[in-house]
Amino acid sequence: MMEHALKPSSHAYTALIPGLVKKNMTKKGCLYLDKMLKDGFMPNAVLYTSLIKQFLRKREFEFAFRLVDLMEKSEVEQDLVTYITLVSGVCRSMRRFDGKWYLSNEKSDKGKEILFQLLHQQAILSKEKSLKLLISSQEEMKIFALKLIQKIKTSMEEAYEHLNLMQREGVQPNLVTFTILIDGHIQFGELDLAVALFNKINANGLVPDRMLFNTLIRGFCKVGRVLDALSLSHVMQKRGLLPSKSSYEKLLSSLCASHSSVHALRICEDMLSHNYFPCRYNLHWLISILGKDNKLDEACAIHDLMLNRRAFQRNVESYT
Repeated sequence: MMEHALKPSSHAYTALIPGLVKKNMTKKGCLYLDKMLKDGFMPNAVLYTSLIKQFLRKREFEFAFRLVDLMEKSEVEQDLVTYITLVSGVCRSMRRFDGKWYLSNEKSDKGKEILFQLLHQQAILSKEKSLKLLISSQEEMKIFALKLIQKIKTSMEEAYEHLNLMQREGVQPNLVTFTILIDGHIQFGELDLAVALFNKINANGLVPDRMLFNTLIRGFCKVGRVLDALSLSHVMQKRGLLPSKSSYEKLLSSLCASHSSVHALRICEDMLSHNYFPCRYNLHWLISILGKDNKLDEACAIHDLMLNRRAFQRNVESYT
């Protein structure tokens, strides 16, 4: 873009920077954050929420909550997506939480501090004021998650008020609006409401996109409605849309959990046909249920696939 004299927008920066953080390229993300600030774009809720999401996924809770503090201190309003991100990140790690905070290596810490300073150069918050003090045990983490869920409920009510106001003024909701509301219902455990809202999309003259399908597939998997998730993935592909790797992994793990070896094997094969290699945990699980169903040839094929993959990775690493 820059070589062709196209000035990046704030949307480009907010997509690129968290993507680099996700790939453990935080220092490079800082370079683009610096460019973003010099181009006159201020950090907004989308950028903060995306960064918080990535650090929660890395289980770097302390830094994620420092960003939440900084977001509030910088008067960047937290929205429904922010609350959903927080409650998802906290609930995802609740079972594994042992009261200890994950510490990354020194090199990674330097990148994070540069990122933090760029986001708020003159008001770096002390660790004593961080939200991590609110979460020092699993029980306190549950309380924190419940508070976040209540915030989601309040935000959902406000979102519907805005939706009704939009429609009264003749402004029809778009796919982004529906996706946020559907995701909110899923996180709040109201899947039937999410499905009802999904069914209203066609009535509004809209066609569900890939993001919306993936959101609902993961929602079905979350509550154990794996056959509905599988059916929706078929509908999605008939419309020429491919499930994301994350949705495939959710489907595969849910099918393994329900001991549906036939469907699980098909999903694995479908992933491979689209150049998605399943994670090692799901492959081990799949091998296990195939063995229990006396499908030894299929289990051996998956095992050989894993071995070949590891050998290929070792060759690449030795070459580089």
